[in-house]
Amino acid sequence: MKGQKTLSISITEENMKELEEAENYLDTSRRALYLLSLYLWRETTLKEKELRVSLNEIEQDERNEVFISNLPSIYLELYKEKPLYFYSFNQYITGLFHLKVKNGIDPERKAPQKVGKKNRIYYIQKDILKEFVNFSKKIDVNQKTLINYAIMENFHLKDNNEYHNEKEDKQRKGIEFSYPSLEKFDEIKEANREMAINKVLYLIPKLL
Repeated sequence: MKGQKTLSISITEENMKELEEAENYLDTSRRALYLLSLYLWRETTLKEKELRVSLNEIEQDERNEVFISNLPSIYLELYKEKPLYFYSFNQYITGLFHLKVKNGIDPERKAPQKVGKKNRIYYIQKDILKEFVNFSKKIDVNQKTLINYAIMENFHLKDNNEYHNEKEDKQRKGIEFSYPSLEKFDEIKEANREMAINKVLYLIPKLL
């Protein structure tokens, strides 16, 4: 695990289809979806039986090998305390993906083809934008994927007493919306959308 540069994940044909349709719905790449998933699942600790059963199910099925090259060191740090039970890091992550995907991806968040995207311009507070950009680089997940995931998770509706939209030091920024997240975002009154997207970017490093 130490110094690992490439992550190899074995995924069953059925789970691969689920993940591909999740990629399509977010209009993102495989790499971005997998790294985002690893970050979101960082609090999950597999029991030895869960890992053993998952790996056995994969072994008995048609499967694909997915390689994530140049794996950011943050993921090794996030998972370094996980009990591997004499399995490898690759096997642990393989079992994690199998268990999480088998338990179900929301059928309303899958699409057979890429859903498409649209760009809009908003003014974002510079301090919020800086923290968001740094977070995106830190976990190596592109900004579009983070924003669209957060909108689908209703970050714009979250109550957060720390967020304030009073600063005038702002910067123009293009936001790439996938069509499902744009549809959800457009439920907000137009006059409130700039404040909402600022809130989304502010909350992403704090809630993910």
